[in-house]
Amino acid sequence: MLRVVATDHAGKVVGEVQKRLSYYARDAQQSISYAGKLTNNYKLIVNVPKKTYTSGDMLPIDIEPYISGATVLVTIEKGKQILDTLLTTLDGKQLQLPVRDGYYPNVHISVVQVAGEDL
Repeated sequence: MLRVVATDHAGKVVGEVQKRLSYYARDAQQSISYAGKLTNNYKLIVNVPKKTYTSGDMLPIDIEPYISGATVLVTIEKGKQILDTLLTTLDGKQLQLPVRDGYYPNVHISVVQVAGEDL
């Protein structure tokens, strides 16, 4: 079991992640002496209320992080292009991003939570 605790500059605990790691140990004859499982104990929940928006609309994004007050990188992507980025610290409020003309016909939204780094 691996346990990581994140603290702020004052030492206050701001997040915790526990992972059950998977590994295989082999002896000289290459036989497996132990096999473990990987358990994901955290998740980032992203919700966009509807599927279709038009240029000029505001795109609402609800994000529930696994570490409160987390910093997230939101990217709007089309194929291999990154059209827009937003780096923000979550405060519990819904994000509102403007829908641009270049988003048509299809874009993807990617959200990555960044923890443990000063940005």
